[in-house]
Amino acid sequence: MGWNADLYMRFEIERTKPARDLLAALPTDAFQSIIDLGCGPGNSTGLLQKAFPHAQLVGLDSSKEMLIKARQALPDIPFLHQEITQWVKEHAQKAPLYDLIFANAALHWVPDHATLFPALLSCLKPGGLLAVQMPDTLEEPSHKLMSQIAKTFASGHYGQDAQALRTAIAPPQAYYDWLFPKAATIIMWHTRYYHMMPNIHAILEWIKGAGLRPFLSPLTEEEQKHYLTLYHYALQDAYPEQKDGQRLFPFPRFFLIAQK
Repeated sequence: MGWNADLYMRFEIERTKPARDLLAALPTDAFQSIIDLGCGPGNSTGLLQKAFPHAQLVGLDSSKEMLIKARQALPDIPFLHQEITQWVKEHAQKAPLYDLIFANAALHWVPDHATLFPALLSCLKPGGLLAVQMPDTLEEPSHKLMSQIAKTFASGHYGQDAQALRTAIAPPQAYYDWLFPKAATIIMWHTRYYHMMPNIHAILEWIKGAGLRPFLSPLTEEEQKHYLTLYHYALQDAYPEQKDGQRLFPFPRFFLIAQK
């Protein structure tokens, strides 16, 4: 089950807000070279282009479906089809090219942060910035329920494989220790967004656009229907109605800015 750009961008305002917040925390320096790692459909790349119109800007993503949307939205920006892990391996030992590496809602899909984050700093020019935002949701009801429901299937062990595709966010102290030998400054913070959703179906559609993909992908069509039915009912209890009938959907995210 590949990425569905239309489904992902059904909540464009909510999904782009963290990228705006990360961008707002950056200095107003005129960056000359920028790469947007895990650019998805280009919503974050578009923000970077507006903020730094004179920079050499490149987007990178592993999903061809996402890149089709990105190229349609931003035809004048070059977009690369590549895994982040492979890109880092190729560039960490080369002369650094970028003064800003921007990674919005992408690096939680990449393993081994203890190695990844120092390697990303190596890809920066001296004084360059690494700006990262990652969902920190594995302990949220929405994500715990994914694994619980997976265990009800005969092939319930697949849930462990699906969970392993997502890298847990380490404590801030760990990122500090991994980065400080190469970083001049490190800024970190958590933000807990509260999205107002009209109903449980909207919450389910949000989750299907990203976190639920690895759990649905190994299942047959009939199994997917059964899984989604069970998950829908479980979400009803986890996210009760407000007085006006809407559902409050908390969504924590971790932010990090490190200067080489």
